[in-house]
Amino acid sequence: MLKGSLVFVGSLVFSANVLAFDNDFYLGGGVGLADMSASFKDTSASGLSEQRGNRVLTSRADHVDITDNAHSYRLLLGYPINNRVAAELAFYDLGTVDATRQTTAGFADGTIAVANAPFKLRTYGGSVVTRFSLPLSPTVSVLTNLGGAWSKQQQTYHYDVVNIVLDPSTGAITRFLSTPMTEKESQTSFDLSYGLGVSLKINPKLESRLMATGIELDDGRIFDYGLSLIYKL
Repeated sequence: MLKGSLVFVGSLVFSANVLAFDNDFYLGGGVGLADMSASFKDTSASGLSEQRGNRVLTSRADHVDITDNAHSYRLLLGYPINNRVAAELAFYDLGTVDATRQTTAGFADGTIAVANAPFKLRTYGGSVVTRFSLPLSPTVSVLTNLGGAWSKQQQTYHYDVVNIVLDPSTGAITRFLSTPMTEKESQTSFDLSYGLGVSLKINPKLESRLMATGIELDDGRIFDYGLSLIYKL
């Protein structure tokens, strides 16, 4: 977190300094594919002694399984200092994927309980980076990005709560009533953002980019692979 904060502050200072130069801003937008399979780290705890009903919980492990990818979208505003260096501000939406949280609990009597909770995971945020360019020819360049990114991941759980309906006179069970419920959890992270790609200059005003971008999170990381179109104002 500290490393990302230092990078972010450096990027902001860098961006403020370059605004004094008479260079053209540029706008861009793109689509891609986001891989969030490494968004969460496995967690575990042992040596516990927690009473759960008539049993004692001694260990717990959590694992989040994300098997699919999501379509991503990105908008950016950039300011070039020269042909090699620019400052960029980006806003991104990395889409929504299906995920499952698996919790394994161990008890003092030797029994093990496993619970699976499916949920929807949506990720979005923004970044401030410094872009470096290495020209290979008049139209093709290798690009690298380094800076800070703020990301928010929202988890949405859908489940049913089953209530027992009793006969008020006899106390007998008459029916079971299922009520759909929705629960949301979210977490934010600010840390390192980095990228590698290539650009193709189509004309003096238009450029296309193919980039692979990594975004660090408190509990893991995200990779986004995208194609963007850049227009110089």
